[in-house]
Amino acid sequence: NLALAMHMKYYNLFIVFLVVALLWPSKGMDCHDALVSSLSNQAILAGMIMYSGKYINDLGDYDGCENTPGLHFANIQLNVNGGFNLYVGICVPIECKQSDLIVITDALNKLGAQYSVRSKVQITSESNPKVTVGNALGFVFYGLLLIVVLIGVVTEYTSLFNKPNSNKEERVEQTKTKLGLVLLSFSFTRNIRKIFWGPKPKEDDYLIILNGVRVLSLLYVMLGHGYSSVLLAPNSDLNGTSRLLNSWGFAIVPGGFFAVDVFFFLSAFLGAYLMLCKFFDKPSMNFGLIYFHRVYRLIFPIGFIIIFVLSIFSFLGNGPLWNYNSPAYVQGCLDQWWETLLFISNIVPYNNPNQCIGWLWYMANDMQFFVFLPIQIYAYRKSRFVGYILTYLLLLSSCVSCFIISNANSMSISFMADLRYWTLIYFRPWCRIAAYEVGVIFGMFYYEWMNRDKSVLFGNSYGCRFFQLVYHSKVVRYPFYIVGFIIINVLIILQHAEGQSFPNAEQHFGQLFHDFYNAFARPLFVFSLMLILSGPLTGRSKLLKFILGSNGYSPWAKVSFMAYLIHLLVFAYYYDQIRESVYPDNKSIIITMAACMLLAFMISVPFSALFEAPFLQLERLVLFPVKPKKNKEESLYMQKYNKDI
Repeated sequence: NLALAMHMKYYNLFIVFLVVALLWPSKGMDCHDALVSSLSNQAILAGMIMYSGKYINDLGDYDGCENTPGLHFANIQLNVNGGFNLYVGICVPIECKQSDLIVITDALNKLGAQYSVRSKVQITSESNPKVTVGNALGFVFYGLLLIVVLIGVVTEYTSLFNKPNSNKEERVEQTKTKLGLVLLSFSFTRNIRKIFWGPKPKEDDYLIILNGVRVLSLLYVMLGHGYSSVLLAPNSDLNGTSRLLNSWGFAIVPGGFFAVDVFFFLSAFLGAYLMLCKFFDKPSMNFGLIYFHRVYRLIFPIGFIIIFVLSIFSFLGNGPLWNYNSPAYVQGCLDQWWETLLFISNIVPYNNPNQCIGWLWYMANDMQFFVFLPIQIYAYRKSRFVGYILTYLLLLSSCVSCFIISNANSMSISFMADLRYWTLIYFRPWCRIAAYEVGVIFGMFYYEWMNRDKSVLFGNSYGCRFFQLVYHSKVVRYPFYIVGFIIINVLIILQHAEGQSFPNAEQHFGQLFHDFYNAFARPLFVFSLMLILSGPLTGRSKLLKFILGSNGYSPWAKVSFMAYLIHLLVFAYYYDQIRESVYPDNKSIIITMAACMLLAFMISVPFSALFEAPFLQLERLVLFPVKPKKNKEESLYMQKYNKDI
């Protein structure tokens, strides 16, 4: 009868679970007796039936159950063959504990053994977060931070910590003592102004288009993660999930995973170009200071978000799934916070099911790639030939490594067709550095172009030739735009086409094609993007400059790192508190994602002003202050004075 009920088109899973709990051997007699007595108690029995889920992914009525005397809510999770999780919410007598309901999961595991069914049960109220010493310390820490921020605001607008005899006409940072500058760095209002009202870019600052690329790429990443969040949430149409993933309307979503390579490209391009601007003519490079600045720039916002997850996040929500999913974030950071702060979470441990802010695998890769960048720039300063050779070797070695891994493991090009794609290729630095090195090459090219009139070294260089060709010839520039656009879209469509057989793992292309795609698709993607950007980077293509170079991108580009840090926490905050299953439909998903993305960017503004901007200001005002430039008259006076002396 139980097997028959499980195969009925419409069935009441709660009745099935109730029968199992009554008949299966159990040590929890209090729960058993409560279930038996509920059969004669109409109020309790009605509440149990009314507030329990009736079918797969029916979460029931969590709030109704929790607010009914004598009842509390339990959540049953099922996983079949390692696929998506399935859920059923049940409302049971308050005498039933989590250990009592294991009889249900035991029955499910035995009945579904041939399908590799794994099930778990959780009494929601038993898993409510408790305030620990660690939580209390986190609350105190953030309380002290807010006090410092308030003092910083007072320091900005009053004469507190002013230097003696300071002039009111001077800039505020020139009037403050060292302690005043430290506190000024934490001023919330000042940091907000610097986010939204920074200096206007110069007309010939063509790098401003990279703000648009950064923001749009982040939105693309968020879109991909948003769809992942939907797929991991309980949905009301299991067949609809398959239709959604296999539809051509879904084809654009996997492109979000290429957007991460755009981040690598931008980091390398700007890193190489700006490092050359600063050090090319200098007699030496301070490697220690370069690495310190990079770590200092990232470690504080990451550290603050880890503390936020550990001490506050689990207390922010509730619902049938909240206590099931939110502890995973906390436990991940309790166990592996040090891997995230050391930027090794992409490789240690090698197979890591529960990381601390797991999406920071990207930042671990970027930091590891950055270790090579000053060495490459140093080599370029000594010999441009050696610098380029070193960069091309890193690029080629990454492609070869990825080709070998793909071939040896018969890898697919789609993460949907082959789940090993994540652990063997997607997270690993030896398969992701290729896109970064393409950025280094074009950063060197761009430096040569921008300095073509300042040094005879660059007049006939490859970088100068490339950008000069783009600058002077529409015949070259417009085909670059078209070819770049076509290649980017073909790479995205090919990946989707291979994953269209979901949930069946079928290969539509030969293995050799897969190997070449896995080896070269990512560097080819960012190379194609560079073909499109080459025009506006030289001052050409007013349309692209208008689209990507708007001043409206500037504040959001400044908070993009913080937005990336918190966006999946925002998604989790929404989806882990849902009271009913989600219908897998493109329109509803996109509308929900738009709201979540907007919320992530809005939250990133105060978070950046609190957790990121203060330490950037500390570096600029206190640790490494910029010496004020002397005006021309003062400089001539000092020259005469020194000569007289």
